[in-house]
Amino acid sequence: QRQALESDYVNNNLHHWIDLIFGFKQSGTAAADAVNVFHPYFYGDNVDLSSKDPLIQSTIRGFVSNFGQVPKQLFHKPHPARTVQGKLPPRKDTAPSVTSVGHAKPFFYQPDRKS
Repeated sequence: QRQALESDYVNNNLHHWIDLIFGFKQSGTAAADAVNVFHPYFYGDNVDLSSKDPLIQSTIRGFVSNFGQVPKQLFHKPHPARTVQGKLPPRKDTAPSVTSVGHAKPFFYQPDRKS
């Protein structure tokens, strides 16, 4: 387990995960570009349990209970890549095109945009 967490792959890509979970790709355009958006109930700041409607309250509690909430955003700019033995790996603006198990990313990962 420790070998996996300290592998070159993790060292070279951990900053991408941090950007998605705690960083600038958690909300806004960067989140949409990274296909990292969720229902508003998953964002703690958007949860309002003051509704008098018991169905809405039950729905919100069900969402949060079953799926959890997005953690608080800690970083607002790209997280730096981890330095390994004094060497800084090259940073890419997007995650690698192949997942950790060698499969290509789904076709909807970076949808083509018409400007």
